[in-house]
Amino acid sequence: MFSKVKKKSITLLCTVINHLEIMDKIRSRKIHETIRKINIRQYTEKRNLVEHTSKVKKLIKLNQRLFASTSEDNIIKVWDYIKGVCVNNLNIHQTKVMYILKLNENQIASSAKDCVIKISEFYNKKSNNNYNSSSCNRNGNTNKGPNKTNNSDICLYGHSNFVNSIIKINKKQIASGSCDFKVKLWDFTKGTCLKTITNTGPVYLIIKLNFKNRIISWCGDHKIIVWYYLNFKSKSESFFSKDKEIWSPNSMTQIDKSLVAYFNVGNNGMIVVHDFDKGIKYKKLEHKNNVICVVKLDQNLIASGNDFASIKIWDYKKGRCIQTLVVPLGPVNCLLRLNKYQIASGWVDNSIHIWDLF
Repeated sequence: MFSKVKKKSITLLCTVINHLEIMDKIRSRKIHETIRKINIRQYTEKRNLVEHTSKVKKLIKLNQRLFASTSEDNIIKVWDYIKGVCVNNLNIHQTKVMYILKLNENQIASSAKDCVIKISEFYNKKSNNNYNSSSCNRNGNTNKGPNKTNNSDICLYGHSNFVNSIIKINKKQIASGSCDFKVKLWDFTKGTCLKTITNTGPVYLIIKLNFKNRIISWCGDHKIIVWYYLNFKSKSESFFSKDKEIWSPNSMTQIDKSLVAYFNVGNNGMIVVHDFDKGIKYKKLEHKNNVICVVKLDQNLIASGNDFASIKIWDYKKGRCIQTLVVPLGPVNCLLRLNKYQIASGWVDNSIHIWDLF
């Protein structure tokens, strides 16, 4: 009799335990789905901006209303994304624009295939919608002087090949990386070069890390070099790639003070999150297609675009994709976080699309 009661008790206990486990799984799944519904709902297209006549290559945010776009049509366009209209056309360069960077509330730095970096005012309310660049002399002065910004440019000469990347160091200084193997430090208010360091290969991208006064440069010989930008004389350390493809990325974004997400088109869709303070790979995120662009959204999320017309939202700390946007517009060339709820994407069909995500 006792043995039968014991068996029934054990069976009942096991049933209760299994039930609790199942309920716990259901409860956690419901919580997960609730969080997903709150934070990430089905995306909707907010606006479609079509004014470029060639592929959109890069997007940067200027302020709470404005962002700028570059294209292979040689024009930089300034957009009011709330109204969905172009408010300024900057005809600054005569060749394809390679890079663009916001310097302050009035100025941007841009580079093109002409090897020149130009400092320009991006928006003047009193001007019309078309701004043509003023001429510059070889010392970096404009017709109105290097410190004037009313429809005048400061030109920085010194690179002998394409300038692929520009970063802001402080209120007066920027650094640039070029295919001539050089990274240059500039005083853009005076139009003068302060320092030059030579890398071992063409410099595709540079980024300023928010710790220990360092910048990193990506070179075409599959090497990453970390520099102290305060003296620009000695390099702190170098990272060499075991996989040649991973260490020459064509896009990257800083997601924490020492964490950088990067990728290469030829590495089968792999996004690597690297900790440059510890010198280790923090996470790997796998696309099914080649990645073309990546951007930080918030403390936990990044977005990436690929050549299969899709945008993925990642929780990089957990290493998983939480949403995929499939849009039949072709490869996604660039992405930009506009605000907490919206992103902009630039496409090979010359268009810019704004999406409501969260």
